[in-house]
Amino acid sequence: MSELQNRPIKKRKQRKKRYISARFLWLILFLASIVFGITFWRMPMFPTKWSLFVVGGLAILDWLTFLITSKLKPSNWFAQIMNTLLALALIVVNVLLPYYTERLSNVFSSVLGNEVKISLYVMSDAYKQSHRDIFENSEYTEDMKLSAYGNAEFITSTAIDGENQKYVLEQLKTDLKVDKVSTVNSSSIQTAVKKLYENEGDVLILSDSYLSTVVETEEYKHFKEETKVIGSYLRKIDNSAFTQNQRNLADEPFTLFIAGNDQPGELSLEGRTDVDIAVTVNPTTHQILMVNIPRDSFIKNPAYQNQRDKLTHLGLNGIQNSLQGLSQLLDTDVNEYMLVNFTTFTDIINAVNGVDIDNPFEFTTYFSNRTYPAGRLHLDGELALEYVRERYSLPNGDFDRNMHQQIVLSAMIQKLLSPELIKSFNNILSALQGKFLTNVSMDTIYALCKKQLDENIEWNIVKYHLDGDTGSEYCASAPDQLLSVVYLYQNQLDFVNEQIDKVLEGSEISQETLPEGMDDSLEQ
Repeated sequence: MSELQNRPIKKRKQRKKRYISARFLWLILFLASIVFGITFWRMPMFPTKWSLFVVGGLAILDWLTFLITSKLKPSNWFAQIMNTLLALALIVVNVLLPYYTERLSNVFSSVLGNEVKISLYVMSDAYKQSHRDIFENSEYTEDMKLSAYGNAEFITSTAIDGENQKYVLEQLKTDLKVDKVSTVNSSSIQTAVKKLYENEGDVLILSDSYLSTVVETEEYKHFKEETKVIGSYLRKIDNSAFTQNQRNLADEPFTLFIAGNDQPGELSLEGRTDVDIAVTVNPTTHQILMVNIPRDSFIKNPAYQNQRDKLTHLGLNGIQNSLQGLSQLLDTDVNEYMLVNFTTFTDIINAVNGVDIDNPFEFTTYFSNRTYPAGRLHLDGELALEYVRERYSLPNGDFDRNMHQQIVLSAMIQKLLSPELIKSFNNILSALQGKFLTNVSMDTIYALCKKQLDENIEWNIVKYHLDGDTGSEYCASAPDQLLSVVYLYQNQLDFVNEQIDKVLEGSEISQETLPEGMDDSLEQ
C-alpha cells in the first residue's frame, strides 16, 4: 500500500453561517425609537399630548419587541425581520419629519423678500409705420439698445407712482451716463400712456402693477402688441414692517386680509387686488367671519390723503396701503395679509384634489359657454378658477362673483382643515412654494396647526358679501379718467362691522341675512 493510501483522511470543517443577531437589530430599533421620540417631541406643530402618546407608544413597542427577541434565538428569522422593518420605518419617518418641516418653513420664508418690476416702453416700429404722421420725426427704433437713449425724453407719472419712477430715473443716470434724464411728467398713468402714443415723449416708464389698468381700457387694449419693452428695473421693496408679525395668532383673535389679483405669474406687494376678503378669526371661540368687499368699492385711499378711490387701486401703493384703507373702512385693525393670484389658486385646488361646493343657481359662462348646474358640484383647479372669475353671465355681475369666491374659499378652508390634508400635504407644499405673499410668521402657523390637531376644532364659518350702488367717479389714482365704482351700503357696512366686533370680543355669531341695501350709500 502506498504512502498516500496510508495517510489519514482529514475531515473538512463546515463553515458556520453568518447572520446578524436579532438582539443586535433590536438595539438598533431601540436607538431609532429614542431618536424618533426626541425628533417628534421637538416638532413645533404637534401638541404635547401627541408627543406623550408617541413616546408612550414607542416605549411599549420597545418592551414588546424586547420580550419577543429575548425569548427567541438570535438567529430566529422572524425576530430579525421584525426588528429590521420596525427600525427602518422609524428611521424613514425620522428623516421625513424634519424634511417636511423644513419644506414648510421654506414655503413661508420664501415670501419675505419682494421686488417690483418697472419697465421701459417705446412704440413698436410697426405702429410707427402705420402712424407716420405722428412719428415722422422719431429717431429711435425698437431694436436700439437702451444706451442709445441718452437724449430721449422719458414719460413719467411721479404723482401716481413716485417711488418707482424716481428709482428708475436714478438708475438711468448711471446706465445712460448722463447727469440728468430729460422727462415729460404726467398727472396720471393714462395721460402718460397717451403721451407715448402721441409722440410727446420717447420712452414710457411704467410699473408692471399698473399695466393691467392700461390694457383694460378700450383705447389701449392692444398696448402690449403696439409697444416694445427696451429695458426694465427691479426695485426692492422695504416691507419689513409688514413681513414678520410676531403675534401669536393661535391665542388671540385677528383679521386677515386675503387679496388676489387677476394676473398670472409672479406676485408683488404692489398691485391691484381684484379679490378682497376680510377674514376675522377667533381661535378661542372657533369662529370665522368672511366679508367679501367689491373690488370697485369707492373708499378712502390713505396714499392720497384719504381721497376716494377704488379699493382695488389701494394695492397699487403697496399692501400696507390696502391694510390701512381696510382698517378705516371696517373700523378695526387689519394687520395680517395673504396675497395670491389665480395661478396660486388653481395650483392649491388641484393639490387638494379639487373642492366640493353647493352652487346656488345655474349659469352658463360667457366665454367658454360651459354650464354650471345648481346643486352639489366638484371643481378641479381649472373649473374653480372659471367659477370664481365669471361675472358677465351672472344676474348681479360682480356681486354674484364675490359670492362665488366666498363659496370656493370656504370649501378650500374646509378641505385644508380635514384629515385629507395629510394625504395632500406634499402637493400643497409644492403648490404654495413661491406663489403667495404673507406676513404671518412661521411660529404662528405652527401654533395654529398645533391648536387644530390638539382640539380637533370644528369651525363656525359665517359669510357675507357687501353690496352697493354702482356709478362713475374720478378716482385719486386716476384723476382724469371716469371709472366704474361701487358705493357701499352704509347699513350693510355697519352690520358687518358689528359682526367683526362680536367675533373679536368672543361673542357667538350665526349666519344671518344681510340687511337690504338702503339709499344711504357710503358718501356718494
